[in-house]
Amino acid sequence: MAQTTKPILVTGAGGGVGSVSGIIVDLLRKQNISVRALVRRDDHRAQALRERGAEVIIGDLTQLPDVHRANPHLYHWAKSAVAEHDELRIPFGSGRIPPIAAYDVARVAAVILTNPAAHIGKSYDLTGPKAVNMDEVANIYSAVLGRKIRYVPLDWNEWKDTTLKEHVLKDGWEQHTADHLANLAQLIQKGTVEVSPNVELLTGSPGMDYEQW
Repeated sequence: MAQTTKPILVTGAGGGVGSVSGIIVDLLRKQNISVRALVRRDDHRAQALRERGAEVIIGDLTQLPDVHRANPHLYHWAKSAVAEHDELRIPFGSGRIPPIAAYDVARVAAVILTNPAAHIGKSYDLTGPKAVNMDEVANIYSAVLGRKIRYVPLDWNEWKDTTLKEHVLKDGWEQHTADHLANLAQLIQKGTVEVSPNVELLTGSPGMDYEQW
């Protein structure tokens, strides 16, 4: 089995002796796998993680900037295309999706981590509160950036065989990441992804519209 060359993010890694996250860090480091550990405080536990070979990120999972620092490639792909070409070039056809803000994902994670027993054996579909198509997304970019952004729907097969393959070969993407994006694009092309109420049900407040984030 090929070993990943990308660091694996482990949250809550500063937990006490015997914590699941701490054990995961140890097991991964024993296999010489890079680990990025997100902890809330830079204390003796953070130093112990460094001594075990982990890259330590000090932050709060409920704070969007900290989540982005822990995962620096988040949204890079879509943003770079808009920045360089004033075009949103993606093979989503006319499909509609309810995009979810990373902050709302973090809020849900915080709720579950606070009371994990209530969520054992459960899974939750998480979406934003409103479905939009890519023309609408391009209009949102246009309003925020103050310049015209145009949606250019790409052919799925060509995109899969060229753009995604280039990211794998030149940018070091894992193949399963490319496969996931290819499958996601196909699902979006086929129709509307249903809006889930789970963010509000779990946190007590609705998620952010795409315009808000």
